[in-house]
Amino acid sequence: MERDGLDTALIEAMVIDDELAAADAFLRTAIRLTNRMNFLGRDEYVLTALLAAGMERMLKLTLGFIRVDVDCTEWPTAELKSLGHKIVDLDVRCRELIKERVGEAIDEAEVAALATNLENDKYMPSVLALVQDYAQGGRYFNLDYLGQPNMPRASPRQQWGRLLAQVHQDGPHAGGPGYYPPSSSTALIGGISSAGGINWRLTASIVAWRNYYLTTWEHGVCGDRAQRLAQEIAWISPDSTPD
Repeated sequence: MERDGLDTALIEAMVIDDELAAADAFLRTAIRLTNRMNFLGRDEYVLTALLAAGMERMLKLTLGFIRVDVDCTEWPTAELKSLGHKIVDLDVRCRELIKERVGEAIDEAEVAALATNLENDKYMPSVLALVQDYAQGGRYFNLDYLGQPNMPRASPRQQWGRLLAQVHQDGPHAGGPGYYPPSSSTALIGGISSAGGINWRLTASIVAWRNYYLTTWEHGVCGDRAQRLAQEIAWISPDSTPD
């Protein structure tokens, strides 16, 4: 089958490459910004938009690869539409599917350790919920507020403020990832200094989330195509590539 002179398989590969490149760029930029940003300024809105765009794409690609390349079904259009912008639900479903296939991983122990690490991360659930709220209706909070100042939804800035208050109360090294894989492509954040305090703590959580999914791709849990594509976006640290 052809469209505009191009084979359908080629078009699909191009589309996936575009989505992967976008997801990768959004997440890389979000991680750099999290580590460097001045919270309670203007950066919260940019950071939330970057995370929403990057996480949703990463999750939908993960789910799509598992359905097509592992389950041997068609691209799960209906399933993805039903999940919409429910990033928390997407994350839960992807983790469940990965857990079912963890025995197929090249290094089952590494993937299992990353899964446990992420499950025990105290702040990632709040980040995912915050990002989902933004994707589902908070994208234009300030503009909506102008016409409805009594709306119940908290702004992205207010939500980040609450999370930061919790991290500050716990201390920058509390409730966070305790395991980081040794491989060069999934090592945590080599160049990031813990001197960033709260910023470092939240950066570690977001990097741990990204590393979990990237590692499952690299280790063949999500199919051959994901494994191959993971090599294109593997990186050691957010500061190891130019801005």
